Amino acid sequence: MLVSSFVLTSVAHAAPQVLHAESFDDGRAVGWKYYDSSLDGRDASIDGEVTCGDSPGALFGESNAASVSLVKFLKQSSVSIPLEDDVYLSFAFHFTAPDTARDELHLYATGHDAQDAPIAVTVPIAMQPAVNRWHVVTIPARAWGKKNLGGRLDGQMILTWYRGAHDAHDLRLDDLRVTRGAPHAPLLVHPGTFQVRPEGIEIEQSRYLQRLRVAARLYRSGPWRVEISRNSEQVRSVAGAGRRVDVIWDGRDSAGRLLEPAEVEVTLVPAGQPGEPTPSTHTRTVNVPGGAFENVLTAPHAMLISDRTIDYGRRTAIDRIEAPYDEPEVFHPLTKAAIDVVAHRGGRGGVRLRLVNLEPGDASALSLQSHDLVGPDDRVLSAPDIQFRIVDREEMDLGFAWRPIRRVDQPLVVSQPVDIELSVAAPAHLGAGAYKGKILVDATEIALNVVVETARAGRQWWHDDKVRLMLGKPQVMPRPEWFYQSTEGYRRIAQAGFNVMIPYIGLRDHELIAGKAGAFDLKSIARTRAPAYPREDFHEPYFVWPSGIRTPLMCPFSEAFWNEIIFPQVLDLAEVSTKVPLVGMELDFEIYGIKGPDKFAHIYCHCYCDTCWSAMRKQHHAVPEKDVKARRSWLINQRKLGEYKVLQDRRLVELADALRQAVDTINPDVQFMLLAWDSGHFLELIAKSLGTERAPVILATERTYGRGRTPQASHAALANHRGHCLRGLAESRRMGLHSLYVPGVMPGHQKADPAFCRANAEIMSSVSDGYWVFFQQVEKPSTVGQNLEQFRRANARIVSEPW
Repeated sequence: MLVSSFVLTSVAHAAPQVLHAESFDDGRAVGWKYYDSSLDGRDASIDGEVTCGDSPGALFGESNAASVSLVKFLKQSSVSIPLEDDVYLSFAFHFTAPDTARDELHLYATGHDAQDAPIAVTVPIAMQPAVNRWHVVTIPARAWGKKNLGGRLDGQMILTWYRGAHDAHDLRLDDLRVTRGAPHAPLLVHPGTFQVRPEGIEIEQSRYLQRLRVAARLYRSGPWRVEISRNSEQVRSVAGAGRRVDVIWDGRDSAGRLLEPAEVEVTLVPAGQPGEPTPSTHTRTVNVPGGAFENVLTAPHAMLISDRTIDYGRRTAIDRIEAPYDEPEVFHPLTKAAIDVVAHRGGRGGVRLRLVNLEPGDASALSLQSHDLVGPDDRVLSAPDIQFRIVDREEMDLGFAWRPIRRVDQPLVVSQPVDIELSVAAPAHLGAGAYKGKILVDATEIALNVVVETARAGRQWWHDDKVRLMLGKPQVMPRPEWFYQSTEGYRRIAQAGFNVMIPYIGLRDHELIAGKAGAFDLKSIARTRAPAYPREDFHEPYFVWPSGIRTPLMCPFSEAFWNEIIFPQVLDLAEVSTKVPLVGMELDFEIYGIKGPDKFAHIYCHCYCDTCWSAMRKQHHAVPEKDVKARRSWLINQRKLGEYKVLQDRRLVELADALRQAVDTINPDVQFMLLAWDSGHFLELIAKSLGTERAPVILATERTYGRGRTPQASHAALANHRGHCLRGLAESRRMGLHSLYVPGVMPGHQKADPAFCRANAEIMSSVSDGYWVFFQQVEKPSTVGQNLEQFRRANARIVSEPW
């Protein structure tokens, strides 16, 4: 068990010099806007009902989206925040919500450094703070980076609450101040980096106790102290200094005695500067298990990180993300009991091990060897099917991601603990049953038992493989005749190493095309008729933007839209999928064919049509009839906007759930690919309904196509895309989606030449579930053939690496 607490105290200290202050007591919010991921944006409101202390007003934003932001336009408000050592930004915040979810609060700010170059930094503020109460936080300017000292924040300041839940919730902000000197206890610890996790075991006589690693990153360098307490009594204290905290607790108290297993509190106490209020402390409560072993440990250098088998076939990229609030892994020392692994025929299973040298100062190399395992009727699971790979935790803004480093093909020096994944591949022809044998860690034998089970029913094409998807427009590749009169298009796509394609040659003949693709071991995802493009068969109710402007699109929250536009083509394609290797279909909800003031956004947001308004009036009889252009403002003034949105969301979820259920009666393996992902609330709700554990929804982002709006050098663009993938995975995990995160590559877009496209595909696939190509142009003077060759090389590497 792990419980976290972050003490954001509001006890005042000596009055500092105030450089800028906003309390909203006069009912004004100069330069403030409100936005959320439902694409709602407006001037921020002032709330007089829930305020901080005696304040008569607080900045307020109500939402039902997975994220909500309060934005301050600093330059337009003539505000400039100096980034200097003694400058602090403080404010009070309040989350109003039914309960605590995976809540995170971030502060993103832009400005200029001392050389007037632009800067943009995100500072995590809090993770899972208590809801329905006020918190006061004070952030040192150092949080924006030591290298940026001497600069200023004079662009935007965006306070974002990542809720992860689509319920009605409010974000409030009050008493914002920029001061010289800290007015309250400063937040010095980056909350997403404060981790208490197992490091190994400590052994004494015939028992063992977990060793714990306490790690964190501070916003500024200084003294700190880690305190270990049990039953509210301190048993150990370790002091240090610097910006990084890295302490290993060996399970002993201050007198060197090994403690019995128990629940312990680990508190990080950073020290303040002279005359500064005592900084906020961070505490984690961890249940430290222990146990006994018989005689001697058979493998003093190895221990299990977890006794849960890794199912590589069904592991997605989201499963590699480890959030700070997750339950920590628990080590199990390897005794006479064997390592147990389950693997399905044609798939892989494995476990994570940690290699720890129990002899301090010993830097000798350890060799890892696998041996044949013998099963029923003397059948053999061969040693080459048992592999070792070094893995590591990659630090993210909030949490970690497991990443593969390299295969182990030579002895390892274990001066520091090393994490290893032991993976076992069970060939498809291998008989089911228990296979027994051993591995060697140096000269120490460790028993290995592998239970091979029959191939799992419903094994999917994406199990133990990366998505490598080609969508080629006809003006480049493929040509229609390559798919009808010949098989050249399929051959080229398959030869380039792709495993799935979207034919972009029309909306018919899916059975014919998917069947011919199958002859080349290609799966197909069907292109559907865009539901957000004006059509002759569209009719009332028409979709109405928040501004009151009526569009030629049908309301996506209406039964008519789903029953007439979505259901027929989807169910027809589901029937086709039972005959040929058609694994799914794409639903492109990007809005096309509307321009100028008639296009508020590129994706659907909440609707204000007569049908949606009538549903609200039916739910609440006190809601009056209003002109279409006055509806949203009336809801805002009456504090009913969040309620109105929740009502629509419930209807949308019911309709999307019904679609998933109808498809499941035909083929529960059919997957949906959503375009354009990263577009916000509407697609998030649909994704949660359409994705299942058996058929995860494919999230196809377009934000990784090229080098950026202002084309960047390759290394910078690739680093940005990799980071975008990790953030996208973390957000999908926060929302609890069953999904495959598949970023896009577009040759020729934003100077994306063939070499860049290859590197982009490789680096994004290393952290995500693969990639997809939107092939509609090339970066001249390159050719289609040169691009395909680079993708072939990328795909060859992706397939060869057991990411």
